[in-house]
Amino acid sequence: MERLRQDLKFAVRLLWKDRGFAATAALTLALCIGANAAIFAIVNAVLLQPLAVREPDRLVLLYNSYPNAGAGRGSTSVPDYFDRLRETDVFEEQTLYNPTGVTLGATGDPQRIRAMIATPSMLRLLRTHAVRGRLFTEDDGQTEKNRHHRPRHYRARRVRHSRAPRLTDRSGRRAQRDVTTGDDG
Repeated sequence: MERLRQDLKFAVRLLWKDRGFAATAALTLALCIGANAAIFAIVNAVLLQPLAVREPDRLVLLYNSYPNAGAGRGSTSVPDYFDRLRETDVFEEQTLYNPTGVTLGATGDPQRIRAMIATPSMLRLLRTHAVRGRLFTEDDGQTEKNRHHRPRHYRARRVRHSRAPRLTDRSGRRAQRDVTTGDDG
């Protein structure tokens, strides 16, 4: 133990004499360790961890392509979605979605969260199940009928409301409109 203490004292003394070298070595180590951690996190998330859906090899992303208009990969419109539903029968399920952000909470501490606007078929396509209540139906997807009453996703409720298993009579704001959330179950 004494020998180790002496070696450490000697190392500190040498590093103190040449502070430039010590700083460069410490920064290089910190940079390399940080880069390794970041690269491993990306490789782990993308390659090593399985996707959070069942049968990911059966998922296909369809998009429109307009090469003459300079858009190699365009978005799919609502009419295109309904045309594909009507004219193709090769897919077990189809969905239309748009990633977006919403502000959750009208008063107090509003928070910006990632969200997705999707047709009700998204949940069936991902083969998910309801934690409480029921899944959305095609009637729930009719915007005029449900313009002001939209249940939020369970995960968003858990994060916003301290992981409470039941959420009733809470109000939030989405896209400058009041939205009331409730529990279907």
